[in-house]
Amino acid sequence: MSHPKRFAGGRKKGRFKKRSPTDRRLYSVREVKRILGVRTQEHVVIYARVSSAQQKTDGNLARQVQRLKQYAQDHGYEVSRVFQEQASGINENRKQLHQLLQLAEQHEIQRVLIECPNRVARFGYRYVERFFRSHGVTVEVTHKTEPKSSQEELVNDLLTIVTVFSARLYGKRSQKFRQKAKQLIHEMEGGKRMPMLVKTVKIGVHKELHAVKQQSILATQALYNQTMAFYMEFFVGHVAVLDAKKEARHKNGTPYERMWTNQELLAFAERHTLDTKTHPHPLQPLMESLPSARTMPVSLRRAAINHAIGKVKSWYSLLKLWEATDRKKRPPQLGTPHEPITFYSDMVEYPDVDLEFQRQGRHDFVAVKLFHEGQWQLVPLPVILHPHAQKVLGESQTESARIAETTSQITARKAPKEAWTKEEKASVRPKRWYTLSLSLYVKRDKQYRGGLRFALHIPFEKG
Repeated sequence: MSHPKRFAGGRKKGRFKKRSPTDRRLYSVREVKRILGVRTQEHVVIYARVSSAQQKTDGNLARQVQRLKQYAQDHGYEVSRVFQEQASGINENRKQLHQLLQLAEQHEIQRVLIECPNRVARFGYRYVERFFRSHGVTVEVTHKTEPKSSQEELVNDLLTIVTVFSARLYGKRSQKFRQKAKQLIHEMEGGKRMPMLVKTVKIGVHKELHAVKQQSILATQALYNQTMAFYMEFFVGHVAVLDAKKEARHKNGTPYERMWTNQELLAFAERHTLDTKTHPHPLQPLMESLPSARTMPVSLRRAAINHAIGKVKSWYSLLKLWEATDRKKRPPQLGTPHEPITFYSDMVEYPDVDLEFQRQGRHDFVAVKLFHEGQWQLVPLPVILHPHAQKVLGESQTESARIAETTSQITARKAPKEAWTKEEKASVRPKRWYTLSLSLYVKRDKQYRGGLRFALHIPFEKG
């Protein structure tokens, strides 16, 4: 039996700080038993987690719990409770984890068994561990190394982070973007192929831009965003296609299911909105809702469709997350698009060149295809072409000619539908700065004519 003075020492050291409303000291039963030397049974709990519903269906969560129970039995622990859930490792609103933290805060548990640190948190695990330790709880990791089955979860978590932030910047959450992100992660894990280098060059449009040309740019941007809004509404009405899967096969012949690619979604949208010879009566005709889009360049319309797909995917992912977590907050809104125009090579023309700038007098000019005076035509815009932009644009023109020539030579010696070799594919990858598109941005600025400032953003890549 401990001496009563040990309690007085505990009071002096500040161990018993809590008091009742009548100013009486409150003693923790656990602390009293510790001071008195009374041995109590340790409360041990298990925490297990998987990221996706598919992993839970496949039995990964059940097997993880079973391995932890076996570990507890081998080490003489008696498990009092099991916490298990299906949620992303970067999700901060996990109910089971919150209950576990609450029990630790109330000093009702002494030990937590987890398979590896990322089961608790993908990032910031040390902070969670410190929280447990501050409440007298030991976190015991049964596997020091991450199991192979969790590598897919890491990829999914990284994709979630990348796509969320990219969606905020560009509104793109497309399958093509996800594939590029997966490719980059594969390269980080030891793949041989190096990632593409990307940079954006910004070129200002001169402030003396004529009012008629300004109106042409604004009319084109309005039509582009109206087309995007139409297809956003279309995909919201056919949102089930975003969850649909198709059967496919790996190179070794094993079957698997995959989500629809961005190209397949685009074809689906065009088949149900455009009147063609094969589909003369589309389900939701674009031309009836937006007659001015009839003569719209194909690349611009497809850019608007891809942009709409990205926005709807982003909204749909956030909506599913809202439905699965906290419905008290306002549901995510899709909103009205107000995006810059994206021009591809067929809308930026000079003979035989993708992006050719032409000097006239004291200005440089670039001609882009705009909705000008009721029809689509090339409109020259005066730009401020700095030396660096001139250099990389020159490289792009040279590289474009080389890629076109190499592609022509390979195609000439290939049989129809014959696959390209890795060496042939590598030969047409850009080795110098290369671009096929540009975006035209509009911003409010009182120093410019009409209170608007225009700028060209040109993405370049090489690999």
